[in-house]
Amino acid sequence: MVSEEKREKWKQARTERSIESSSLSRKRKIKIAAYGIIGLIIFSLLFFTYADSFKGNDYINPGIQREVLGNKDSKIIVKEFSDLQCPACASASLTFEKIISEYDDIVRFEFYHYPLRGLHPQAFLAAQGAECANDFGKFWQFVDLAYKNQDNLKKDGLTEIAAGLGINAGEFEKCLDSGAKKSIIERDIISGNKLGIQGTPTFYINDKELESWNYIDFREALDNELAK
Repeated sequence: MVSEEKREKWKQARTERSIESSSLSRKRKIKIAAYGIIGLIIFSLLFFTYADSFKGNDYINPGIQREVLGNKDSKIIVKEFSDLQCPACASASLTFEKIISEYDDIVRFEFYHYPLRGLHPQAFLAAQGAECANDFGKFWQFVDLAYKNQDNLKKDGLTEIAAGLGINAGEFEKCLDSGAKKSIIERDIISGNKLGIQGTPTFYINDKELESWNYIDFREALDNELAK
């Protein structure tokens, strides 16, 4: 027969186990809630950090190669590194157009972006605009109009240029907002840095820097290269 004393001990033990179990349950709930709060904080930080990356990601980047001018198979390659907000680049483009028209059957002409962001705050976005225009087959036309509209190369000005070229404004802005072309501009800048570019415009003939881009010097340098 179980004594009254033993019954009390069993009862006390059950009560203690119940209290212990309840305490552990509360601790687990607190721990789960804490993990949930930490997870929410981390998600919020990641979301706001990368919000710009998600914006406009519905733009499908076709990956179209930038158009080159002249004889695409020529071994004589002229590279232009330019900043679309640079006044000197706009002036040099007139000489460049003349050179292209005279040598387009025997020389390959390539364009590279080198926006001087410290001096020209709209240049990087304008470069992206040119690459977006390239997706619609209007790269060089866009570059030409950007030079002529350097007073407004913000988003609205770039969209106006694109629309004037017959590019759908909505699609153009979708491309611009997506940031899909930023890496292309950064690659051009890296290429320019490797060549030691100090400013814009800078021209190279077979990776040899052209000392002067006035028409006579440009022609002479090209003729000397062609004569080799």
